[in-house]
Amino acid sequence: MIAWNLTRRCNLECAHCYIAAGPHESATGELSTAECLRIAREILAVNPSPMFILSGGEPLLRDDLADIARFASSRGATVVIGTNGTLLTSERMLLHPISARSRQTLADLLRALLAPLDAE
Repeated sequence: MIAWNLTRRCNLECAHCYIAAGPHESATGELSTAECLRIAREILAVNPSPMFILSGGEPLLRDDLADIARFASSRGATVVIGTNGTLLTSERMLLHPISARSRQTLADLLRALLAPLDAE
């Protein structure tokens, strides 16, 4: 399992954040897409089926997140996005093709998670 903090940028500024990410951070100093793909390739050479947890900060702020996730996933890795969820859209949640059963399970899970918010 590889927990990979791809960025310190975040749209929130949570007191409990373990890397002190926030809106004050910039992309300066972040690895480029090519560097991320090279590192993923090197990890996959050692472990052909790792789990990548792509996190941050808020990884959805990286324009190349889908490219990094797709690269690792297409080569045998299980890829999970560690997000605060505030930037999720239906389009982003369907970046990768998933089975109808998985899609229904995801929809049921999201409904259960969001139901308390609808009650307020």
